[in-house]
Amino acid sequence: IYSRNQIKNRIFSEETGSPVYKLTCAVDVQKTPGKGELLVDIKAWCKNAISYTLDFRHLSAEKDVTDFHDKCWRDLEKLIETEIWTADDKKQYQIGLTVIDAAWGESTDTVYQFCRQYSDNVFPTFGADKLRDGLTLIPVSKSTLEKAGCMCYRINTIKMKDRVSRMINASWYSGEMQPMFYMNFPDDLREDYFKQFTAEHKIPKYHSKTNKFLGFEWIQTQGRDNHAFDLAGYHFAAIELMAENICTRGLGLDALSWPAFWGHLEKIYK
Repeated sequence: IYSRNQIKNRIFSEETGSPVYKLTCAVDVQKTPGKGELLVDIKAWCKNAISYTLDFRHLSAEKDVTDFHDKCWRDLEKLIETEIWTADDKKQYQIGLTVIDAAWGESTDTVYQFCRQYSDNVFPTFGADKLRDGLTLIPVSKSTLEKAGCMCYRINTIKMKDRVSRMINASWYSGEMQPMFYMNFPDDLREDYFKQFTAEHKIPKYHSKTNKFLGFEWIQTQGRDNHAFDLAGYHFAAIELMAENICTRGLGLDALSWPAFWGHLEKIYK
């Protein structure tokens, strides 16, 4: 029903109960043999955290993706700071929040350096198998924050991948409202993008000595790319982080409230 980089608010409103409210960006740093690249996934969000993928881009490095001065990071800056999407109802949107996978390695300091340029809308993130009380995300340790020089978060990747897997397989029938967290995709994304959602499978995890059941974990199939799957999970964390920040800082609430968040955005975008 839509193509890449199109925001069709008239149709989206019929399917979700709202126009697009916010855009998020999730970035994966790939240090591949050679120069490397930034993989960038951009999603638009309607009421009830229903998403429409707008684009999936490869920002290739000229020399080295781990070098902060490489062109790929300037291209990401341009995307975050200047790119505008105009919807069919003339509403205009820019990226509202960006999360960048800073997985421990030679690119971590580069991600820190990039994110330090921004006050509160571009964050380094780290995956975690689980977090206390089933939380979606938490700030990293004090020592890591001091090293990073900017706010960073740990993301509950198993919880987020469970959600992505559930919604990829969810049913929806035209004429009905889409369920919360439903995921939509443009009709002109390449097939290899969708194959990445099947590049991992979930298996039980046991203690190596006692054989005690510890839970489940997601395992990547050797030789298969899983970037789109990973980034979709990071997007769910990003919209929750945005909602929590608006509720606690903007609305003065003690914690995240999805109804309050959507109600606040409805007043702005009606």
